[in-house]
Formats: sequence, structure tokens, C-alpha cells
Amino acid sequence: MNLAELESKTIDELQDLAKELDISGYSRLKKQELAFRILQAENARIKEAIEQAWDGEGLATFLRYLRDYIEAHPAG
Repeated sequence: MNLAELESKTIDELQDLAKELDISGYSRLKKQELAFRILQAENARIKEAIEQAWDGEGLATFLRYLRDYIEAHPAG
């Protein structure tokens, strides 16, 4: 998901995403800040999965996460 896609969503949709990503204080954030925090949270999850895979402890977990992420966020 990119910033343009997030900005096209309603505040309620963004808050639902923020809740799924365990972003604290999301209900008090303005739309722009909420979009940035969602991007940060998604990037952090991806980074963590990649680091686990590189450590040799979680390649299968990373690949499942990547598959799930792609299915949940189709391009276009």
C-alpha cells in the first residue's frame, strides 16, 4: 500500500487499518498523520519479517507473511 492509496480512503477505513496494525492513539490522529503511521507500521512489520528470515529462523514465516500481505493488498 502506498500513500496515495491511503489518502484515497476514508478516516474510518484508515482507523480500521490502524487498529489491525496495533497503532496506539490512532483515533486522535488526523488523516495525513494516520496514513504515515500506517505506512511506518507496515514497513516495520516487513522489516522484522526480513530480519527474521536473514537470521535463518523464519524464512517460511516470512514467505507466509509476504503471501498474506500480497493477497490482502492487491495491486491496482
